[in-house]
Formats: sequence, C-alpha cells, structure tokens
Amino acid sequence: MTDMNTFSPEAGQIQSDFHGVNLKAQDELMNQYIEKMMSEAGVRVNDRLREDLKMKMQEAILSEILMNLPDYLVDKISELFDAAEPDFNEVQKIIQESGIDVQSVTEKALDEFKENYLKNAKEEA
Repeated sequence: MTDMNTFSPEAGQIQSDFHGVNLKAQDELMNQYIEKMMSEAGVRVNDRLREDLKMKMQEAILSEILMNLPDYLVDKISELFDAAEPDFNEVQKIIQESGIDVQSVTEKALDEFKENYLKNAKEEA
C-alpha cells in the first residue's frame, strides 16, 4: 500500500485524511511522494521531472478511477469534461456517489505507477 494520502480525482490533487488541508499542502505531499519515488530509483530530483511525473501520476489515478466506474457514470463525466469549463465539483460528486472505494483505487494506481517507474528506471540504468 502507498504511504501517502489520497488524490482528489477531479484535479488529481491529494486529499488529506483530515479536512481543511490547503492546495499548497496537497501539492507538497505529492512532491514528497514523487521525490521519495525518484530517490528509490536513484534519479536526481529536478523540477521538470517532478512536474512531468506529477502529471502522469494524476492521469494514472483518474484513469484507474474511471475504469472502476459504471459506463453511464463515465459518460456523464466525459460530458462534463467536454464542456468549456468542466464542473469539477460535479465530477467529484459523481465519483463520491458511485460507491467505489476511491482511496483503495487511488492507492492501487499509485502503487502500480511507482512499480512501473522503478522498473523502467532500473532498465534505463
């Protein structure tokens, strides 16, 4: 299991187990997770790579969440993202009401992402 808090699927941001955590703190938690992962891989931490990994991690989490939703909810979310300005609160509401265990799905996505990253880093070394 992953050792970080969960991500908010609508924006790929970390949700703390406590309420009231601000976006800066969420971003810092994600950066810490990425830095730890990069350190385990023996990769030098830099801002560009960190941002690239953050974006890829967010995509992996959202993808895993969407794969666990029924098709009709995926369609609803797709319609929201097709809008000029997606309503992220509505996306979050749909996911929360879906009944899926977002924390478990997120942890699975993070674990798989980290495993793949470490595997690829070893192959490139």
